Amino acid sequence: MSTARQHARVLVADISATRRRRLARMVLAGGFEVLTAPDRAAVGALLRTTRVDAALLTVGLAGGSEGLDELLVADPHLQIVLGAAPKDTELTVAIALGRCCLPVQLPIINEHWLHLLLDRAVAHRRLLERAGRLETFVASSEPTARK
Repeated sequence: MSTARQHARVLVADISATRRRRLARMVLAGGFEVLTAPDRAAVGALLRTTRVDAALLTVGLAGGSEGLDELLVADPHLQIVLGAAPKDTELTVAIALGRCCLPVQLPIINEHWLHLLLDRAVAHRRLLERAGRLETFVASSEPTARK
């Protein structure tokens, strides 16, 4: 298990308690810290109070592109892994386009693949945060323009 995983927090959210627990166990088996939420309102509340590196959401919970946009307002750097049943895969890909989302087909058969997908999401979030800190540093280090 990588050290990065030990310090990565993943939010697992689904309206189905059974699937939420199953997904949480899969994520936990990969060495990630896991938080869970039963609905989009709980996800939004958690994102406003707790730092989360990535979120594994089901398309039903996300509520379409508007729902994802609401969550991204709460945390603009949130990396979302968006899961859907095979019949909803096309919809999931359409929703994910243009957002920080990675689509995944449910049920998840290969846990290792899920762990790699979450590793990618966590790494991307951390890269965005570093880039933001670097931009702030550079902006504060530039001499002020003379008139």
